[in-house]
Amino acid sequence: MLPEANRILIMVPCYNEENRFDSNYWRTIIIDNPLVNFVFVNDGSSDQTLNMIKLIGLNSEVVSLKKNSGKSEAIRQGWLQKISSCKDWKGYGFIDSDGAFSVRDIKNLIDLFSTLITQNPNFDAILSSRVALAGRSIKRTKFRHYLGRIVSTFINYSWLEAPYDTQSGFKIFSNTDFFHQAISRPFKTRWFFDIELLLRIRSCKKNLLNLWEEPLLHWTEIADSKINGAEAIRICKEVLTIKAEIGITVRIED
Repeated sequence: MLPEANRILIMVPCYNEENRFDSNYWRTIIIDNPLVNFVFVNDGSSDQTLNMIKLIGLNSEVVSLKKNSGKSEAIRQGWLQKISSCKDWKGYGFIDSDGAFSVRDIKNLIDLFSTLITQNPNFDAILSSRVALAGRSIKRTKFRHYLGRIVSTFINYSWLEAPYDTQSGFKIFSNTDFFHQAISRPFKTRWFFDIELLLRIRSCKKNLLNLWEEPLLHWTEIADSKINGAEAIRICKEVLTIKAEIGITVRIED
């Protein structure tokens, strides 16, 4: 169990998740992590997503946005609405709502964050990573795998210390002034907002980030993923935006 001082606020963005939202899965996660405040952000869903969230019970918290604003802004708005009541907690994170992450990996990552932040007060963030190592079960389509590698390679070319898996949807950031500055304005990107957030923190610090990327034991791509061929143009434009952010960061540090 996490020490009381290491409580964490984690946003779970939800948009039209009726067909893949597993209330029992989330009930188990909440029970296994009693010192984590999971907040479900209903991002203007037009289906029964809100009712599915309510099935969790356990006094699960919900932030409801009237209009769909996209994953990045939904998470940012969730943080901004709840952060004042959790200002002394150790970390602020987010995780995808589709159930791709195993219950075990979620708990492992949360416990590891607690250990790292205790050992190093300058620690910035822990990131989940879908690396297909021996003994791991990482199941994803070839499209998503190669898309991820192309994007990561393109970003790594300009940002040498960038994480291996830039799109994995579970990250926890340390409660620092740099983090609060970084979320004070909307993100420019939707798919890569978490990388944009890391670059903003890096820019505020005027120093390299102190990150830990943890390989997952299990990860299963869930059907009806919102990343598909139709998003290719948007993804390409956002990669260029991220590269511009990297350039801005480097110039600030110089």
